[in-house]
Amino acid sequence: MGLRAKDVINRSVPRLKNYYQMDTDKIDVSNISAREAAKIIFQRII
Repeated sequence: MGLRAKDVINRSVPRLKNYYQMDTDKIDVSNISAREAAKIIFQRII
């Protein structure tokens, strides 16, 4: 939809390491669909 400028990637990539340092549950979504990720999240919150 063109809502973000291309330079957002250059600003975002350096911040990725901060997410790994957060005290949160991480879900690897590399090889699953959005639907599968949603199911995992739902199962964890109920």
